[in-house]
Amino acid sequence: MSAAAAAVAPPADVAATSATDSVAADRSRVSWVLDPRDDTACVRALQDLQDLAAGRVVCHPRPGATWPALVEDLLRALGKDPQALTRERCTRHGPRLLRVWLRAEQVSDLVVLRAHRLPPVLLARLVDLAADCDVALWLVWHHHSTAPLPYPRIGWVGAVGTLLAALGIASSTLTEREVYIAAFAAARHEARIWRPDGHRLGWKLPTTQHAWPGCDVGALLQRLTVDAATGAELRTRLRAAQDGFAAEHRRLTLPELGPATVAALGPRLAPATVTRLRRLVCPVTAAAVALALATDAEPRFLAHHLVHAGAEQIALLAGLYRVPERARPPIRAAIGTHDDPAPGQPMFAPPGHLYLSAQRLAHRVARGATLAGISPPTAARPLYGIHPATPFGATVAQVASVTND
Repeated sequence: MSAAAAAVAPPADVAATSATDSVAADRSRVSWVLDPRDDTACVRALQDLQDLAAGRVVCHPRPGATWPALVEDLLRALGKDPQALTRERCTRHGPRLLRVWLRAEQVSDLVVLRAHRLPPVLLARLVDLAADCDVALWLVWHHHSTAPLPYPRIGWVGAVGTLLAALGIASSTLTEREVYIAAFAAARHEARIWRPDGHRLGWKLPTTQHAWPGCDVGALLQRLTVDAATGAELRTRLRAAQDGFAAEHRRLTLPELGPATVAALGPRLAPATVTRLRRLVCPVTAAAVALALATDAEPRFLAHHLVHAGAEQIALLAGLYRVPERARPPIRAAIGTHDDPAPGQPMFAPPGHLYLSAQRLAHRVARGATLAGISPPTAARPLYGIHPATPFGATVAQVASVTND
């Protein structure tokens, strides 16, 4: 046997285990990251790679980890509250929820620090997890001995460079001009297809017994503003919306863009809010809170809806609403538990199936908002009697209008 082959071959005691046998098939998905000197610079550099928006997760398992403890550590690396499984009564669903969230967050790279301390059975489970979720697994070996499992080896400096190169140089922060241009184009598109009677979705709005005046305008304002991350960006989007409608010879009349108007519209799903939403581990609860924040829909309307185009849009009584990219993971996670919900009924279910009732959904939204540290949105009000559907940003939508110039 050559020296290179000997360096790759596992020790006999490890090779004899079923754990090693189960992970030997796919070598390209898993890599050992070598840190023979146990350099603190390695840990800092790898921890700095944590970026859920870019699909990179870095986990630092606790010493003496068992599989349930490792699942909790991985969920914490995904932004979940350390006590989320127990607080939301999902402890027995932990491993399955971990898979759901890895897919929903579209994680591409999972870095596990201190992997040299993990027993072969846990390493095997990590490899199975990576294969199941289509994730590249980077196991960091902080020890001078040879990494035992037969996977490619790379120095930690090279691994950091590889992961950074995969990220590219694209920036997620748009300038004010870029925000204006994108919002202007979206508004022109909305102006071309605008129908004040609700025909945009192929139906007429119900009578005022079920929908307030301005519901269609509220849905329009939601689509044009929900991507805003700050109050300043929201004002820019509103100005661009009015200019975009004017370019199509239509007038979008809005109240003065003062603090009250901006506060009524958002920003609904700012990055800080999304970070708080990530604390929730139950996909149905997280999705319900996200949609309640995004739409202002009350429970009986939120409980009867249709999701379009991979969680990008949701059809409600008042019209078609958008879900910003940063808030789509909870929706994707809830869709991922459609056939096997955990726990309770699924949120997204076809008519006639067991979906959440309006009352249960209202309480779930309220409890989820409390656990996430978010002010309970409109949809958190439990229903007693009949209430009309309130439009998005009701105080603005009921005085806003669209007319032809």
